[in-house]
Amino acid sequence: MYTIASYRNVPVIGVPAANVVGSTRLLRSQLPLLIRPAYSFTDVCRLIITFMNTFHFNHTAVLTDESNPFYYEFGDILEAQYRADQERLYNNAKFSYFRSEEITALRYRAILHEASLNARVLVLFANASIVRTLMLHAKDLGMTNGEYVYIAVELFRSNYWGEFTWRFDDRHDRDVQLAFRSLAIIALYERHEQFFAEFAKEVRQRSRTQYQYFYGAFEEIDPIVTSFYDSFILYSTAVRKLVEKGGSPENITDGLQIANQIKNMSLDSPLGYPINMDLNGDRSRIYSIKDLDLETGKFSDVLRIDYHEHQEIWFGSFKWPGHVGLPPDEPLCGFGGDARACNISSAIGPAGLAGIILGVLIVMLAIAGTLFSGFNARKAMYGVDPYWWRVRTDELQILSKKGLHAARSGGSLVCPRHVSQSRFLRNA
Repeated sequence: MYTIASYRNVPVIGVPAANVVGSTRLLRSQLPLLIRPAYSFTDVCRLIITFMNTFHFNHTAVLTDESNPFYYEFGDILEAQYRADQERLYNNAKFSYFRSEEITALRYRAILHEASLNARVLVLFANASIVRTLMLHAKDLGMTNGEYVYIAVELFRSNYWGEFTWRFDDRHDRDVQLAFRSLAIIALYERHEQFFAEFAKEVRQRSRTQYQYFYGAFEEIDPIVTSFYDSFILYSTAVRKLVEKGGSPENITDGLQIANQIKNMSLDSPLGYPINMDLNGDRSRIYSIKDLDLETGKFSDVLRIDYHEHQEIWFGSFKWPGHVGLPPDEPLCGFGGDARACNISSAIGPAGLAGIILGVLIVMLAIAGTLFSGFNARKAMYGVDPYWWRVRTDELQILSKKGLHAARSGGSLVCPRHVSQSRFLRNA
């Protein structure tokens, strides 16, 4: 199609044309007539790279459902971007592809186990239902305790890829809710005002009466629909500006001039949100990274990336199980649990290990000697007679009636030696 457009010198306004660069293997600069007012897969993958670099993650496992064309293209582009611009991430990445229509539970577990041997960040390019299944298996494998970061993509709510929610009203709801605490979701951010509500109402009505498509009760008017509307706004604005500049009819029909006029254009849509195009003719969007809000049970914004203003907007911090923030890139004992920091024998060597054992034995002997000496001292104090506490008959003083009063007023039936011993025991 682009070849025909180039021959006819007409602009190509692609909605979404999100992966045209990846599918053609051409550079963006080699497609000067292409305008993309929706979104691009390149921006989403660039956001994943920004996330990795911001939080100092070096190792990634990318799990892609190749039976879904939408997510397959995501996996393909991320791998290409890693290879082209992120040598460190590419060398430490593992890319796994599966077909959800054929995969078994055993295979899911095998893929997750293989990923755990290489990374603590797992990018899941799959729809909501498959992500839910993966997270359930991850929980069964002990991989949702806060040591792993899972990333999924839900650009906007759509029946096509389902809803990323833990509430399915089945017996797995509680387990999924716990597992989703380790999941981050990437989405488009859009600001809707009152004009959009009227537009959405009109779209629903025309879809029903003219195309027999019925929107669900909670189904939203997605950015693909609004981008078609925005395309006419961009094209008409470009033509008007060319005319205002004194352009001839030839200029108005010159596709390259129209495309160049749209590039780097910024305007306010009648629907109440800004339309910002970059120098390549791609829409500059705002993307959100969300995590699960434990109070509402829904995913809410933690970070927004505004590509037009080059801003990061924080709305809080990531809350991962057992961590303040996100877990480290690599576990203390390594991915295989055999790091030198956790292996005493390899970390200190045989001689060092023998020294530690000898030191422990010496300390134990010293403690035993101290206890034995104390026992002997106590034994010497009390004599060898184990019945030292008994009072013998010959030590008793037989008092007369006259001395009875004196005994009651301060006398003792025990010899002074035993009294002294009693005071020692109380103070010991």
